[in-house]
Amino acid sequence: MPTIFSDPPLWLFGLLGLAAGAPIVAAFLLPQKTDAKAQSRQRRICFAAAAVAVVALAGLVICDRLFESDREQIVRKLRVMSVAVRENDLNRVFEHISPRFKKGAHDKQSLRSFADSARRAGQVTEIKIWDENLESLEPETGRAVVRFSVKFVGSAGTDVPYMCRAHFSKESDGQWRLHNFDIYNPLVDQNTPMSIPGLQ
Repeated sequence: MPTIFSDPPLWLFGLLGLAAGAPIVAAFLLPQKTDAKAQSRQRRICFAAAAVAVVALAGLVICDRLFESDREQIVRKLRVMSVAVRENDLNRVFEHISPRFKKGAHDKQSLRSFADSARRAGQVTEIKIWDENLESLEPETGRAVVRFSVKFVGSAGTDVPYMCRAHFSKESDGQWRLHNFDIYNPLVDQNTPMSIPGLQ
């Protein structure tokens, strides 16, 4: 499914909405003619054009609801992981982390050990995320980068919102999974990743 249908931009909804509404307005603003049949014909044409636009708009809404774009899948998985941390369900978190995950000397298994330890100690009890923005998406190579704001809740957390740049890869089953990430302190340096104690 082309992205323009599975994840349509707002301007496309607006364009189709305008295409549906303009002919109806025009039908009632047509100047009165002595030829009633001609005027009726013009109004039918306007209503027919509006009907076509309404059908197209309905089809676009259905495609948007039924088909998930790559961007939508990545954002959904980030939000699922955020909720799973809050609910203390790390199994659900790690369903969306790639077996090829690599950060410094750590792989998926050692990341899980790090996460289990931090959760048990109450260092991180929730990870809040917002403002997700896709920076790049390469369907040919199965690579994507998404940037978002993040706040860590727990004994190791602070009131400072950080910025995260997460790297996703598309696996052989067609699912996007996290394979690396970097955390930045926007108040200090938005270009240099922070060091994370215990995760180097």
